[in-house]
Amino acid sequence: MAFRKKAPKLPELPMPPAEPVVDEPEQRAPAKSASPPLFIKIDKYRDVLKNVQELKSYSVGLRDAMDAISDVEHELKTGLDIANKALDRFNTLLSLLDSKLIRIEGVDTTEVQTPKEIDDYVKGLYDQIERIKHELRTIE
Repeated sequence: MAFRKKAPKLPELPMPPAEPVVDEPEQRAPAKSASPPLFIKIDKYRDVLKNVQELKSYSVGLRDAMDAISDVEHELKTGLDIANKALDRFNTLLSLLDSKLIRIEGVDTTEVQTPKEIDDYVKGLYDQIERIKHELRTIE
């Protein structure tokens, strides 16, 4: 049979005396109100309403702009997908023709030059992208 030690008995501490509850109105802390003041100058109220309406207009305008940008982005993605598939098919046919044609000895066919019109077009696109990036940074 196992014997357990008894836990030592802790001395009881005296409780502090309870403070009397005062229910007098002048002793209570004033309640803070979370509501706006009852009286507002009419001019200020009209200005606030005008500003809220203006913010709503900006919000609607921004949402419309974001939707339009999203639509443009979707159309660009679709166009890029179609162009990439067409380019892949074009390159496949070009490789097929290249492999079937008789190559002339002494002619180097590995170096390919991009036409100047295409180079100019691509440079113009990159310039436009940089202008758009700059405009977006100024908006922030």
